Amino acid sequence: MTRAEDVMSTTAPYRSSARAQLHALRRRQDTARSLLDRTLAHLAKVNPGLNAVVPLDIAAPTSPGP
Repeated sequence: MTRAEDVMSTTAPYRSSARAQLHALRRRQDTARSLLDRTLAHLAKVNPGLNAVVPLDIAAPTSPGP
């Protein structure tokens, strides 16, 4: 049974629970990179008006690993 809070929002992952995001990753319905990119885009959009998020080093988490 799927609970309402466990439904993944494909356009707004920041509105989805961690459980829903993990479920989407495990079922290969989404990628970690895509989740990260959409979440960072949302932060860039809303943070200037809210000034609630500390400055982020976006290059670090999105750069390829070793």
